[in-house]
Amino acid sequence: MNNQEIYVRDLLKIIPEKIYDFERKIIFSPLLTGNNNLMLALVNGKYLSKSQNHKHPGDEVTLTLSGKAEISISDKKYSVLPQTAIRVSPGQIHPLVVTSKEKWISLAAYCDNCPLIKKKNKHIFKSNRSDIIKDISKIEFKNKNNIEVKRIFPRSMLSRTYLSLSVVKIQCINNRDSQKYCNFGESVFITLRGVVELENKTKKYLLTPERAVLISSEQNISLRNVGKKPWIAINISCKNCPLLQKRVNKKNKLSDKEKQI
Repeated sequence: MNNQEIYVRDLLKIIPEKIYDFERKIIFSPLLTGNNNLMLALVNGKYLSKSQNHKHPGDEVTLTLSGKAEISISDKKYSVLPQTAIRVSPGQIHPLVVTSKEKWISLAAYCDNCPLIKKKNKHIFKSNRSDIIKDISKIEFKNKNNIEVKRIFPRSMLSRTYLSLSVVKIQCINNRDSQKYCNFGESVFITLRGVVELENKTKKYLLTPERAVLISSEQNISLRNVGKKPWIAINISCKNCPLLQKRVNKKNKLSDKEKQI
C-alpha cells in the first residue's frame, strides 16, 4: 500500500476468525490487507470467554463498545465497561475474561505485524504511562477548525507510545468542510453514527457505520458531514510512533542532503 491510497472495508463482509474463546474480525493488517503499519480488529466474546496470558511487541489499545470484561495488567485487575478504553504497553502480559451475560464487543488496535516493530523488536521502547484505563464519557470534546476531538490516549511528552486513540465529531452545520487532515503514519476511522464524505485529490468516499477506512501516510483529505445528524467516529493513528518518527527524520535528512548536492 503506497502513500497515495485510501482503503475502505465493509465490516459486514469480513469473515471472523477464532482466537482463544473469542471471534475476531481483522479489518486492517499488514499481513492480511497489505497496509504498512496498523493492525485493527473487532473482537467479541460470550460470558466467561477467556484469553490466555499473552503480550504484544507494541501498544495495544482497546475500546469496549458493549458488554463487560476484566483484564489483568501487571498483577492489577481492571473492570472494562462500555466506553472504557484500555492501553496495554509493550511486553505486558494481559489475560482477559468476559464477565457479563451480554456479549463483550470491542475495537482493538495493535502493532504486531508492523515491519518497523519486527525490525526493532530487540529494542522496544518501554512505556511508563499511568493512563492504562480511561472512561471516555468523562473526557470533553475540544473544537479544532470544525472538528471536535476527544483525545483519549494522545501523545505524551513523558513517554513514547505507538498508538493514539481519539473520538471525533463533525456537526452538520451548513455542511462545511472540515480542516484538511494529513499525518505521517497510518490513520483509521470507524464511524459510530452519522455519514461523512471523505475526499482526497482523486476520489470521494462515503463513511457509514458499516465501513472502516484506512488512510495511508502523508495524504491530504477533507471530511464533510453529509447527513442530518453529527458524524461521530473513532480515530486510531500511529503517527506518533517513535520508530516511524525516526524513519521520517532520517528521510528528511537524506532529502536535505540531496538538495545540497
